[in-house]
Amino acid sequence: MKTILAVGLFLLAGAARADEGLILTWESCPDASPVSDQAFDGPHAYVLSVGLTGSGRTITSYELDLAVVSFYVNCARGTFPPAWEFEPGGCNQDGMSIATLGEPGCDAVSAGGGVTFATYDVHPGFSGARRVRVGVGLAAPVTLDPAKIYRLAKITFDHSQSVTGLSGVGTCGQADDPMCIHLERATFTESGSEGQWPAGGFVDWVGQVSGGACLCDPAKPATWGDLKARYR
Repeated sequence: MKTILAVGLFLLAGAARADEGLILTWESCPDASPVSDQAFDGPHAYVLSVGLTGSGRTITSYELDLAVVSFYVNCARGTFPPAWEFEPGGCNQDGMSIATLGEPGCDAVSAGGGVTFATYDVHPGFSGARRVRVGVGLAAPVTLDPAKIYRLAKITFDHSQSVTGLSGVGTCGQADDPMCIHLERATFTESGSEGQWPAGGFVDWVGQVSGGACLCDPAKPATWGDLKARYR
């Protein structure tokens, strides 16, 4: 079951870019009503999308970094779930894929160019978490339409081998562990210089259990810096 909350827009400071924002959502095509929580409802593929709205920039490339965090690891109650080990050598290795092309009703930044790198690995500065990195190079500069919502990346997590509880032969366990995914960084190249879109958003996986955003105590909201500090 999905919980729909319109909380995925994060605005840049400054009047010139006041309407520019990112959307993180559990659905194939981002829109103005992001899906912020996804339950594990069986072994199949799940899609997370990163969208951009309100931008009129002319860009030649962009990069995204996301952190995949376990509620139980963050709160010192368990280990990172095998179901989310999509890194090389992990239980679900090679189960993550990235797409940047559009589809009916879902605009892409460009039909030219494509993914220059897409990785899932152990987070280098956040012990016990994982990191998704995506880089996209465009075949030619693209001027964006601020009236459109663009899908920057469609990230598919293939949970076909994932199960609740412990892992078994050929399966990856703890798929029902609560997780959160945080958009850490989103950069672009414009006129040869690197700029940054406003990152900082969360989505949850089985978030009803954790109370959202992997907080050990939902009554006491923490910053992303607080979460990172617990891992060091």
